[in-house]
Amino acid sequence: MPNSNLISDIQFPQMIEGDLKSFKFVKYFTPHCPYCRYLKNVFDQLKVKKEWCFKIYDFNCQWYPKFCRDHVKSTSFPYTAVHNEKGELF
Repeated sequence: MPNSNLISDIQFPQMIEGDLKSFKFVKYFTPHCPYCRYLKNVFDQLKVKKEWCFKIYDFNCQWYPKFCRDHVKSTSFPYTAVHNEKGELF
């Protein structure tokens, strides 16, 4: 079962774009968003029931709003994305 890892804007290039071996599932969220908290609970339950073929990361857009706005171009949350082996949005 993969771990869900909270990453920063500094870690993003290394963890997402620098890992050329696997797909990455990134959950972009804000702590005050009720849907984000619900998605986290659902996803935590899914992680226990199924082994995934990709790595899982969490990215707090309240801490890094400019990065989220520039990188994923989303202003509403939760926002989930799958990145391919090269770190590109899939």
